[in-house]
Amino acid sequence: MTTVPARQFGPGPEGTAHIPLRERKKTQTRLDILNAARDCFNARDIAEVSMDEIAEAAGVARGTVFNYFPSKSDLVSVLVAENAVIFGKLIARANARSTTLFSRLSSIFVTSAKGMMQNTDLSRRLLMPVDRKGQATLNSPDISEVILDALEQTFLTASDAAAMRGDVPVRHLGEVTLSIYTGIVAQWRMDADYPLISRLEQSAALIVDMAHAKR
Repeated sequence: MTTVPARQFGPGPEGTAHIPLRERKKTQTRLDILNAARDCFNARDIAEVSMDEIAEAAGVARGTVFNYFPSKSDLVSVLVAENAVIFGKLIARANARSTTLFSRLSSIFVTSAKGMMQNTDLSRRLLMPVDRKGQATLNSPDISEVILDALEQTFLTASDAAAMRGDVPVRHLGEVTLSIYTGIVAQWRMDADYPLISRLEQSAALIVDMAHAKR
């Protein structure tokens, strides 16, 4: 699954008056820790970063970090899962616009690629977590199902949906799309010079050609 790194900030004043101050502080502390971890993992390999460093960067005590995240593996898993959620929301935003399949896929692919490239080292490290827990989160069937549900809507609600081929279930088209996307991102993870955006744009056009019925 891809990552779209994004620094998170605590809730603003609007709509938070009903939340007890203690809960707001706990939420902010959690965000501070996650943001500090992102910064640390972007600067150095995950395996080299200690929880003490993350605590210092977040401005909290070491024990506070462990109260929120019992291990570094738990922290990494949260970052991986949150990036998958961000990717799902990106797809949903593209689906909300009345556009063609190509426009949607191009928007999804290119926007996510630009997000990854904003923090290249962090993205590559979270795409290849160093422990089993992180890998399990990255390859979680539950996360994949959420993404596939969103991609299915990408096909079904596109303005050119009537032109889609009828001999292949839309779910299968979504699976192929996700496989192509993750395969290209995997190439980029391993090759610093890989032209990620151009490859994704080419792939979007190929997927549309594959999905449309032949006349």
